[in-house]
Amino acid sequence: LVGMAAAASLHGVDIGAAEVADWTVGPLVGVSIAAVLQRGLATLHREQGAGLRLGSYRLEEKLGEGGMGEVWRAIHPLLARKAAVKVIRPTLIDKDQHHSERRFEREARAIAALESPHTVRVYDFGITAEGRRFLAMELLDGFDLHALVKRFGPQPSDRAVAITIQVCHSLAEAHAVGLVHRDIKPANIMLCRRGADVDHVKVLDFGSVGRRTPSEVDPQLTGEHTLLGTPAYLAPEALQGPGAAVGKTDIYGLGCVAYWLLTGRHVFDFSSAMMQIAAHLKDRPEPPSAHGAEVPEPLERLVLACLEKDPEDRPTATALADKLRALPSADNWSVEAAQRWWRAPVAET
Repeated sequence: LVGMAAAASLHGVDIGAAEVADWTVGPLVGVSIAAVLQRGLATLHREQGAGLRLGSYRLEEKLGEGGMGEVWRAIHPLLARKAAVKVIRPTLIDKDQHHSERRFEREARAIAALESPHTVRVYDFGITAEGRRFLAMELLDGFDLHALVKRFGPQPSDRAVAITIQVCHSLAEAHAVGLVHRDIKPANIMLCRRGADVDHVKVLDFGSVGRRTPSEVDPQLTGEHTLLGTPAYLAPEALQGPGAAVGKTDIYGLGCVAYWLLTGRHVFDFSSAMMQIAAHLKDRPEPPSAHGAEVPEPLERLVLACLEKDPEDRPTATALADKLRALPSADNWSVEAAQRWWRAPVAET
């Protein structure tokens, strides 16, 4: 498991502890992170009711937890701005404190350098007097794409197109500066309300972000033989190790995400992670329409192009966005349609 994304259930989405752990702290809201030293989490639990502060932020409510730590809702008292904090478990820090801190700081710098409106925003990063490192990020109102499909079923193709184009915007900027997300999956993409906008997409959890060429990967941060990613969304080249990931590795993951949106199924829907990994390596995916999805043939071709085994055969994020915008149905999911969906009682419960 890689990285950790803040998770909160809005609109009554029920998230169990097992689901949160499976999603690497399942990102349903914007993210923030605090690397806490040996006594951090114990103090956190003791002082929860007293509103423990990390830097300028007061922690209010634990939103979720997983293998790497915990996520808390927080607020900046002076600005009345909501945020969240990630907390790395002390056991991880005990094993390799320097490694954990460097990885944490790398995530903070990577996200802070990105300016796409479709990448989660960083508010603050610092170290408290007690030595607690924290990264405060925006808290989002909406659903991640895993929860969206689980609750509302497969999405119309025109909405899937609109969502995918926005993800491409975030990835195109990251790839342009040499960054690879390496864990693109539905749980790391939020569909949210942002001010007056609805159906606004945010890409989350850059905790496993890496450089796009093997020579730029720091083996001390990734581990030479570390497998980064999620089996159901793992590009074939990712199995060679973190250094093999390139920008088009994220495009493979995005193709898997589009497949999920259109069908409610994984590209290779096996219960075993090893079977999924083997299938990504050697099997040709069935087209989404084979599962009963009503998908225009040009869109289906694009989704399958993202799932090519050879990265060179996949489009770039920019090229994919251009091809999606050129589809006849690209403008069918209008602002009015999105607003109607968000106003519907089912979306508010």
